[in-house]
Amino acid sequence: KERITMAIITVFILTVISLLMVYSHVRKKSYLEQAVMAENYLNAGNYELAVEAYKKVLSIKGGDKQLFTIGLAEAYAGLNEYDKALEILRAFYMKSPEIKIKEKIEEITSQKTDYEFSQIISRAEVFFSKNEYEKAIAEFEKAKQVKSKDSTPYRRIAEAYIQLGEYEKAQEEIFEGQEITGDETLKTTLMKVNSYLNREQYDMLMNQAAEYILQENYKDGVEKYQEAINLMPYESAAYIDLANLYISQGNY
Repeated sequence: KERITMAIITVFILTVISLLMVYSHVRKKSYLEQAVMAENYLNAGNYELAVEAYKKVLSIKGGDKQLFTIGLAEAYAGLNEYDKALEILRAFYMKSPEIKIKEKIEEITSQKTDYEFSQIISRAEVFFSKNEYEKAIAEFEKAKQVKSKDSTPYRRIAEAYIQLGEYEKAQEEIFEGQEITGDETLKTTLMKVNSYLNREQYDMLMNQAAEYILQENYKDGVEKYQEAINLMPYESAAYIDLANLYISQGNY
């Protein structure tokens, strides 16, 4: 009886060990398959499938939780679900403040900023293309709040003000952009704004000169024409009007 009992116990123990070994093998195989699938989906850009695969891997005990948490975060980022990506990374970091997790948080945060910025810029450009300049300016202002060091919103706001004929506001916007971003490319837009401001000033001088001539105040009229010539020396109108004035006076 004792021999039989020992045999039964031995068989039972061996069976349990065998089952545990089989279970461990099956679990390990499933784990590895899911891990490989998750990585393949991520690399292929199949982010939805990658999310599901990484979730299954993380649900299995053991393995490199940090690696797969980062993988899941990258999959969410691929879907532009940056808040979810940051949520799982921060939750992991609270339990285990690893440097790789911190770096990934910083990377995803930067990606989120870039994405939000591009979305706002796209909306603003749609308004701009429809000649809805006030709405475009409002969106570009939002973009400045997301990335204040990017010169694009300042340039496009200035160009919107140009379209609205508000040249001084355009100039102020460029000055602000230059001070904050230090972007030298804004000089090109500033030159464009200044040309419009000069044209505006030139037209005003020409009108003032014409008004003085009508009042037979030739001295002040000539001065205004000269100011216009000095302001825009390659513009012909002031030369022609001043020449006609001299002709009318016999001052050939």
